[in-house]
Amino acid sequence: MQAEESDVTAAPLNSTPSPDSAPVEKEPVAAEGTTTTEGATKRGTTGKKRTRARGRLVNAEEVMPRPSIWPLGMAFSIAFVLFGVIAGPIFLGIGVVLLLVCCLGWILERR
Repeated sequence: MQAEESDVTAAPLNSTPSPDSAPVEKEPVAAEGTTTTEGATKRGTTGKKRTRARGRLVNAEEVMPRPSIWPLGMAFSIAFVLFGVIAGPIFLGIGVVLLLVCCLGWILERR
C-alpha cells in the first residue's frame, strides 16, 4: 500500500516570515530587587512585597494587625463551653462568660 502525498507543501526553513505572522516582541524582564514602571508592586532587597497606598509605599508590617492573645482565649473558652455541655450547667455558664469576654476583647482591641 502506498501512502498518498498531500497537496500541502511545507515552507522551507530559511524563508522570510509572511506579513500575517509577525514576530512576537518580548517584554523586558526586570532583575530581582529592581522596580518596574508598569507594575504596582515592588520587591526591595529584603524580598518583602510592598503595595501602593495613595502614592506611598507601605510595608506588610504596617498593614497587618499586631499579634493578639484573644484568639487563643477564644479557643480555650469554646473548649470550656463544649466541656460544660457534657459536665454540667456550672461549667457551661463559666464557659459562656469566658467566651463573651474573649469575643468583646477581640472586637474592641485597637490596632
